[in-house]
Amino acid sequence: MKFSTKALAASLLLLAATVAAPALASGRYGAIASERGNDDVAYHAYNFSSKAVATRVALKACNAHSDGANDCVVRVWFHKKRCAAFVTTSSQTNYGFGNTQEAAVRDARRDLPGGKVVDAICNSESGK
Repeated sequence: MKFSTKALAASLLLLAATVAAPALASGRYGAIASERGNDDVAYHAYNFSSKAVATRVALKACNAHSDGANDCVVRVWFHKKRCAAFVTTSSQTNYGFGNTQEAAVRDARRDLPGGKVVDAICNSESGK
């Protein structure tokens, strides 16, 4: 059987698009990080292709502002077209998720009424 170069190229292109589409659709990871013992400021990353990259970027941003302590931790990570919020009181922290920042804050405050919003962020195409 003889294959034409154009037919083979078209088949490979179609195969590549079929394989890549789910990978692109499953992207958009985000994360929020803060220093241990100092939850008044948080740093975030969003719209990254993997959880590992999003958490690494959030941690790097946080540690860059930690006065050399390098003691930041990821408080929450989120995926797809979602939003996350990180809230705190003087003795507790909590996080929440939603389709908008407001919904994520409501979710976070559900278990921590009166919590101060430290950060709320969405991946792209989510409600802001």
